[in-house]
Amino acid sequence: MRLDSNRFGCFGKLPVSREFLVDGAGELARSGFDDWMAEGLGLAKMNAGNERFRSLALGFSPIRFVWSMPEGTRAAAGVLVPSEDGAGRIHPFSVFAWIDRAESAPDDPTHPLFVRAVHDYLDRLLAECRAATDPAAVLQVVRTATLDFERSAHDEYAAFIRTRSLDALFRELDASLQVPGLVGSLREQLVQALHESVSYLRGRPPIDIRLGIRCPLAPSFGATHQVCVWIDLIRRMFGSAVPGPCSFWPHPGLADSPGGTRPPALTPGSFHFFFSRPSSAQWISLFDPDASLETISAIEQPYAGDPGDRMAPALRTIMRTPTATLSDLLERARG
Repeated sequence: MRLDSNRFGCFGKLPVSREFLVDGAGELARSGFDDWMAEGLGLAKMNAGNERFRSLALGFSPIRFVWSMPEGTRAAAGVLVPSEDGAGRIHPFSVFAWIDRAESAPDDPTHPLFVRAVHDYLDRLLAECRAATDPAAVLQVVRTATLDFERSAHDEYAAFIRTRSLDALFRELDASLQVPGLVGSLREQLVQALHESVSYLRGRPPIDIRLGIRCPLAPSFGATHQVCVWIDLIRRMFGSAVPGPCSFWPHPGLADSPGGTRPPALTPGSFHFFFSRPSSAQWISLFDPDASLETISAIEQPYAGDPGDRMAPALRTIMRTPTATLSDLLERARG
C-alpha cells in the first residue's frame, strides 16, 4: 500500500518557530483535533495552575494515536510529543497520516498493527521535523513524505491471539499493577469492569457516547498487540461497529526530546479508547496518570465486591482456565 504526500500533515509548536507549524489544516479542522487540543490545553491550565500544567504538558511520554473524522470515513494515525515554541509557549507537536476506512477501519482489532508501519515512519518524520533549522524546513518534511508498506495485520493478529495464553497477559498485569481495595482476582476485575462499562451502551449511536475507557497495558507484552486485544474485546462487548473512535496508547520507546534521557517505555501505561471525539475535559486523562474523571472508566478500579461473582459463568470458567488462550477469552466475551 502507498501513502502519498497529501496524506501527511503536522500540527503544533517547535522551538524553531514562534508560531504554529501546520500542514493539512483543512482536514485537521474538519476532524476537530485542533479545537480539542486547544480547548483541552486551556482547561487543563486553568484547573492545574501554571506550574502543574507546565510539568504535565512538557513531561508526558510520547503517544501514538488514531483520531477519526466524525463521520468515520477516515482516521489519522499520529504521534504526539510534548513541545513548546521559540518563545516558551507550550503546545504539543504531532505528525500524522490519514487512512481511509475502506483501507483499514479504526475500530477493527487489527488496525493498530495495520498502522504500526505508519507510526514507525512518522517517528522518522518527527525526528526530521525536530532537527529542522527553520519553519519552512519543518513543513517540507511532511509535504514530501511518502510511504509504501505491507498490509499483513490480520494473519499476525490471528496467530497472536491463537498462540498467546490468557494467563501470560494477566500475570504481567498482576505484577505491574497495585490496586487498593481489590477483592478477588485482578484479571476478573479488568474483564468484568470492561463488560459492565461497555455492554450497557449497546444500541446507542456511538457518536452520542461520551464515555472513554482506560485499559492497563502490561510492560513487556507488546503494547500494540495488547491494544488490538482491548479493541477486540470492546467491539465484541458493544456488539456493533464504532465508525469514528479515537484511541491513544504509549509510544513503545521514543525519547521525549531529541536529547531526552527518558528510557524506553518499560513501565506500565494505559490504552484510552473513545467511542467518538473525546471532550476537552477528557484531554487531561491522557497526560496525568492521577486524573480521575467521571467520564473515563478506569477498569482496574474495583467496586461492589468480588467481580467474579457478577461474571457470566462461561466467561468466568475461561478466566480461571490456566491453558486458555486470548482467542478463548475473545470468543466468550460477546453479550
